Amino acid sequence: PSPQAEKRGGGGTEAAESELGLLGGVRAVSHKSLEKELIGRAEAAAKQAEEDQRQRSEAEIARAVSNVEALQKKLSLPAYKLPMQQEMLKKQLSEANAKLEKLQKQHSSKEDLGGVG
Repeated sequence: PSPQAEKRGGGGTEAAESELGLLGGVRAVSHKSLEKELIGRAEAAAKQAEEDQRQRSEAEIARAVSNVEALQKKLSLPAYKLPMQQEMLKKQLSEANAKLEKLQKQHSSKEDLGGVG
């Protein structure tokens, strides 16, 4: 058989399985090699997705912390000393603290789950 025929598997299935050649521009590999490569790609994609989610979670927490700090600062400013303003800011601060606590719990539970696998 010609060298091109061998690359296409014309040299026997054993040669085709063990040889890394090109078949129509696609790399021809053994079933085990292909399976290993696909598993590796899937694991890498899963790890990247986990990392992206972790970063989004950390950014959300940072924003929530910033919101809490801004509300605390407003509470201490003379411009917001009217009782109605103070009441509104305290309510917003309470809500912001609750949101921050919720985000932190979600983040820590995801971190705990990630450490198991």
